[in-house]
Amino acid sequence: ELEKLKDNDEMLRSYGVEMSSRECKKILKVSKVKALHFVTLNLISSVVNITQKLKIAKKVNLLHWKGSRQEDEVRPIFWAHRQSSYVTRTADWDEFPNGRWGDSQSAAYGDLSDNYFLRKRNNRELIREWGVPQSEQDIRDVFVKYMQGEIKSLPWCDESALSGETSFISEDLIWMNRDGFLTINSQPTVNGAPSDDPYVGWGGENGYVFQKSYVEFFCSPENWEKLKNILTKTNEFKSLSYHAISFDGDQYKDSRSELQRVNAVTWGVFPGREIIQPTVVDTESFVTWKEEAFDIWLTAWASIYQEGENETLEGYSSLSEDNLRSSPTVLPTSPLQSRMQSFSTINNEEFSKARETIQKIHDTWYLVNIVDNDYTSEGGHLFRLFKRVAFDNMSREKLRDLVQNMYEENSTLRLQLLKAKAEIEKLKLKKL
Repeated sequence: ELEKLKDNDEMLRSYGVEMSSRECKKILKVSKVKALHFVTLNLISSVVNITQKLKIAKKVNLLHWKGSRQEDEVRPIFWAHRQSSYVTRTADWDEFPNGRWGDSQSAAYGDLSDNYFLRKRNNRELIREWGVPQSEQDIRDVFVKYMQGEIKSLPWCDESALSGETSFISEDLIWMNRDGFLTINSQPTVNGAPSDDPYVGWGGENGYVFQKSYVEFFCSPENWEKLKNILTKTNEFKSLSYHAISFDGDQYKDSRSELQRVNAVTWGVFPGREIIQPTVVDTESFVTWKEEAFDIWLTAWASIYQEGENETLEGYSSLSEDNLRSSPTVLPTSPLQSRMQSFSTINNEEFSKARETIQKIHDTWYLVNIVDNDYTSEGGHLFRLFKRVAFDNMSREKLRDLVQNMYEENSTLRLQLLKAKAEIEKLKLKKL
């Protein structure tokens, strides 16, 4: 029964409320229990609905936070993977989006605090997963491993698993991360997919959903300069809008972002309802989000390398430059572990270098979001931009190797396709 509802959030919540209400009624009826304790985990609406069905609470109009948020159908995309932080930081808002996007000065996001960076795992587990990076290249390797599904998490994600829609652009994201564009949020183009599609659907049945291709990432000043030159000096990528900002507040925006402060990047059309646009790119919210995004480098990553721990982690190898070239990220369960020559005690020098590496990225890199406003183009322009940067940086030898590898991969795929077609023909003949 739940399988049928998995892509319909509204019906799934209703099912949960009904089931929980029935169970609570049974408990109150057959036992001497006089009180029930609900743990809301910042999701108060379902609990309120249950208490109303049990007739143990007055009817109230509360959802995730104070004020009427029943119509809160629009949120900035930046907190897509950190929803608990977004809920907490907007707890004192009035009805959204009026409180934020009417007069931008009338409501502000709550200040950052350590509550936003509470980790579900201890330092030892995180060091096993992310290693002890000694260079920016090591940081890239961690992001690539995450995109390849070889490690569970990144500091910017509440949830460990990549979303189903990410599979449509995973190769592009891996390419970006290898080239030093460290992605923390993204979505593919969707042009009129059924609302019950198992990968990109939402909102229930009989509707159609749309998305603009979007990516958010950190990059070095050098890489941002290359991107900016292409974006501002050619017409090839005129459908792209962008916003880049450093920790110190150095900003770059295209003319579209300057004029149009809020850009819808996801929307849906459903029978008998107005068009719904659940996620947007908002330039002022992005400035606020950058504080949190940059702080995560230090609070959720650099902070795990505590001096004085000086302990040996089983399956951990010292990350020297030579070692890293053969094993970009050290994991206790990695198949690369067998190629390690020795295991060593983590020392303060390695921790210090890791903190220094992360601090440099925090202090000097840019946080960038780019939207491809042409959601009707199948090929899209967004990821072609990053390939353009990569090709421009390649030597003739590297380009030749890349073409050779692509040719070999295409030849392999062609053979596999021919074999598959032959198998299909065999099955057809057997049926005859």
